[in-house]
Amino acid sequence: MKRVLILGTLFLLMLNTLGYYPVYLAMQWKAQTEMKSRLDAHLFEEDELFTIKIPIGLPYWTETRQAPERIDGQIEYNGDFYKLYKQEVIADTLVVLAVKDHSEKALFTALTEWVKITVTGLPGTSEKAAGQVSHLIKEYFANQHQTYFYLYDWLTDQANLPDFISSSPSAYLKVPNPPPDLIG
Repeated sequence: MKRVLILGTLFLLMLNTLGYYPVYLAMQWKAQTEMKSRLDAHLFEEDELFTIKIPIGLPYWTETRQAPERIDGQIEYNGDFYKLYKQEVIADTLVVLAVKDHSEKALFTALTEWVKITVTGLPGTSEKAAGQVSHLIKEYFANQHQTYFYLYDWLTDQANLPDFISSSPSAYLKVPNPPPDLIG
């Protein structure tokens, strides 16, 4: 029982320190492995495919058409995540087939919502917390504001200070041109 309590406390401390990002990474890894196994087993409908055509300039002309090859990767387009599935080169165009990844979008949305809640707080709680902090400040800190006016800004007659250029010797102001030769 003691060990479970210690491990639970350690888990909460690490979760508080690192945030939910390691949890997000673990869930993302699980979703990606499930999607990869789904793609390998071809367990999706043909209407889920998204075709990307990229014109490429090859230094040679290829008329032969090879079978599409399996690729791994991921792209985001218009807020949707796509898992790359197959690619092939047809004449001067690279054709990439991708499948929409719904679980990746749900995970990303959950992460952005969690970050938004963490940074800004839940709706309505920030005003309540600000009110509590203002009462705390009024109760524990003395309100002793003192204002100092400096008269230096209001003086019209400025003291005549010697100018830096006129008070420094002219030897320091000369720049030797070209630089002197070093004798060594």
